[in-house]
Amino acid sequence: MLQESRRILRDLDDRLGIADDLARLARTLAVAGRAETAIRLVSCSDALYEETGRSVPSWTAKRNEETLTVQG
Repeated sequence: MLQESRRILRDLDDRLGIADDLARLARTLAVAGRAETAIRLVSCSDALYEETGRSVPSWTAKRNEETLTVQG
């Protein structure tokens, strides 16, 4: 389902949607004990927001911070 979502968002060039999906996936991976991959995805998510000139929404920033502290 996530792959389909990413494909649709990519086709629509919805970078903010992709950034949010990456952050959600990062959280899932962190909980599953894959912290290194989660950290990379959070970085990619933040970079996409920066590329669009938008700030990371507060709820996404909070989730990303929590993701980075998960000890899976």
